Amino acid sequence: MTYWTIPPRTIPIIERNDTELRAFVGDILNSTNTTQLIDVRTEAEYTGNVENSTTLPFSGVIRGGHIPGAVNIPWEKAVHANATFRTRTELDQAFTEVLDKEELITYCQIGERAAHTWFTLKYLLGHEKVRNYDGSWSEWGNMVRMPIALGKEPGSL
Repeated sequence: MTYWTIPPRTIPIIERNDTELRAFVGDILNSTNTTQLIDVRTEAEYTGNVENSTTLPFSGVIRGGHIPGAVNIPWEKAVHANATFRTRTELDQAFTEVLDKEELITYCQIGERAAHTWFTLKYLLGHEKVRNYDGSWSEWGNMVRMPIALGKEPGSL
């Protein structure tokens, strides 16, 4: 039997600062009227009619609804049924109500759908300041005494 000895070596740690990409609870609570929250979940999740999409194998939240002030633009509006991105004109139409805001913060249930919309807004539509609230609804919906809006209206913080 042959054995190989591999000498240990130092592997450099490359640190990165991703704070420009991520939003946290404090950022949401301190957001101003120049910031627009975008809930990219399904309408049923947004309105509070279900805690999470029935296509997801988890819930993990104690309350349904959305963060007050958030508008609902489901992530699927950016793609066709075959998962290819829509045209630039179609994307502009899908996101027309938020593109004039200085800052956009996307969120969903756990951050994965929001990351898709973050990419769409940042790289396909060229919005300068977009962040992903990676705690998303699984964090906000489980926090005690956090404001929650129900129904189709955004509400306000």
